[in-house]
Amino acid sequence: MTDSQDTSFGKPPPHSPNKSGRALRSTLAVALADTLSSRKLSQIDAARICATDQPTLSKVLKGRNVGVTVDKLFCWLTALGCDIEVHVNRAPGSKAGDVRAVIHD
Repeated sequence: MTDSQDTSFGKPPPHSPNKSGRALRSTLAVALADTLSSRKLSQIDAARICATDQPTLSKVLKGRNVGVTVDKLFCWLTALGCDIEVHVNRAPGSKAGDVRAVIHD
């Protein structure tokens, strides 16, 4: 993984698709790809560790992750030896909160 990536997704506009969820899944997919690379794992070996199939893993790594939940990506990353922390902070004032992912090496 890179030294540190900070991706802010913001709050999606009302009545629009959940853009922040897609962006979060994309950021987690990057972390997944980085983890496979750093561990020198093939997609087949990684899929076995993650208890999924290689075609599904391949789709996620290519950015087609619509059918895969954030929870599933968390499970895959932890199975591959990554720690995940979730922090919830109150937004200042009465403004709507943001979703942000930070990936550390």
